[in-house]
Amino acid sequence: MKDVLEFGVRQAAETNENRCFRIFDNIGLTSGLIGCIRRLRVGHKDVNLTYPISKDIVKGQSIRECKGQPCNAVPCRNGGTCISNDSETFKCLCNEGFSGDMCQKSEDPCASFPCANGATCTTLPDHEFSCSCDKGYSGRFCEHKPSKPVVIEEVYIPDLDGTAYLELPTLPNVGQEFVIELWFLSRAKDGMLLYNGQESLGRGDFVALNLVDRYVQFLYDLGSGIANITSALPINLDQWHVVRATRILRRGSLQLDDGPVTTGESKEPLSELNLDRPLYLGGYRHLSTINPESGITSRFKGAFQRLVLNGEVVDDLRKVAKSSQDVGHFYGPPCGPNPCHNGGMCLPQLNNFHCKCPVAYTGLWCEKYIENVSIDEPIMFDGKIFLKFPNKIISSTYSEGHNRIEVTFRTEASDGLLLWSHEDLPTIGDFLALAIVDTFLEVSFNSAGNREPLTIRHTSSVNNGQWHRAVVDRNNRHGMLQVDDDTPAVVTSTPETKHINTDGVLWIGGCSNLPVGLPSAYYKGFIGCIHSVIVDGEALKIATHGTGQSCAHT
Repeated sequence: MKDVLEFGVRQAAETNENRCFRIFDNIGLTSGLIGCIRRLRVGHKDVNLTYPISKDIVKGQSIRECKGQPCNAVPCRNGGTCISNDSETFKCLCNEGFSGDMCQKSEDPCASFPCANGATCTTLPDHEFSCSCDKGYSGRFCEHKPSKPVVIEEVYIPDLDGTAYLELPTLPNVGQEFVIELWFLSRAKDGMLLYNGQESLGRGDFVALNLVDRYVQFLYDLGSGIANITSALPINLDQWHVVRATRILRRGSLQLDDGPVTTGESKEPLSELNLDRPLYLGGYRHLSTINPESGITSRFKGAFQRLVLNGEVVDDLRKVAKSSQDVGHFYGPPCGPNPCHNGGMCLPQLNNFHCKCPVAYTGLWCEKYIENVSIDEPIMFDGKIFLKFPNKIISSTYSEGHNRIEVTFRTEASDGLLLWSHEDLPTIGDFLALAIVDTFLEVSFNSAGNREPLTIRHTSSVNNGQWHRAVVDRNNRHGMLQVDDDTPAVVTSTPETKHINTDGVLWIGGCSNLPVGLPSAYYKGFIGCIHSVIVDGEALKIATHGTGQSCAHT
């Protein structure tokens, strides 16, 4: 009967005597415990009672080891009766339904009320149990409280009525080259999309995007004569379009949606673009500030979804604008009215959308409550355990153009492959990958039409040992990666990227037959815990597949 402590309170004067009496008065007692405490458990953690070396004990007095009366420590659990054999040993007579040296084993695992926060305990075979958590709670014992509600802000799409404009900072780093991508919807066949000039009175260098009779014109002047490039196809009014304007020195190109690319170049000899004035979208403060050779004569009637400048995505133009005039809020398609349920936020993707769901909801429209996902315990991966799920990525023609994957994980590793699906080839073919690379989460996908894979990397480290929820959404050419409640990172690939053809197998935690030529981090297995994987709304039962070990209590 070692490590059993006897507790008491001296009646003589002590430095904390008055404090003890105040405690007794508050709880209606006249003395402290005279006896032994063998075990103290707070929540699901045992307190170390080895006095005085235990770090769990802050202060103590009048403490000595229990000897001679083993039953004073009340060692028998679950109402068992203690009988002393001698000064150091004892025997427990257990109540019905309990067994063990100290009656610690229960035929009904729910008898000890293991489930917290009002959860219901269900007895399972082999002395196991399951906790049915109240809505919002999770964990094996329902010990994890609901997350605080996250206020999801509505995406602001600026609407311009023909008198409005947005003034943004000058286009940066465009002297030698640039790529400008603008997502827009027009209600009129003519109007200014974008303009940035050099001098206040409309003189000097400039770059402009303009609508003329439903065709997009891309004009720029480097100081020795303009380039005028017109889109091969016209726009459709009241539909979302993306225009991509590219310039390298004097040569430029223009593409509307997935249409043909048109090219042109400015006059010799100058090849550098110099801009000092603000960037204007949809209109201008004064017409006199616009270079007359830009062809701009009227403001824009329509809406802007996104501006991409040299790969930097600007979704909320209102936040980056230095000033604006008469700009309204666009409530039309694809997010008006909001198609997302249960408080989900609609994120427009040209004429399509995806829903940013609140905690505990998933699905294309946030229509599915994922309470059942928490029934399965998280699985520990050691870098050598790989789970294989057939036919989870490509099960239909629709899936070839669209996938939505959600993963909840935690790790302290700097590199490792979370998810992988690819063509069964020794060389790099079509694939979709989610990996941790140098502490950052990235998604990468490739199709036969690409010269190189398209990669989206999140900007915050995820190897802090905390739980993270990653959402990957790929809709044909458009890819999205979101981590927790951060702003999603979005990228658009070349027109050739529309379908990814894989063998349908989804690997979790790594893959045993990766092709050559991938980033080095992809060849490292994932080390950490994965709580759930949801593919196109279907939660994979990772706890009952493969050979993963539980890490619910790590």
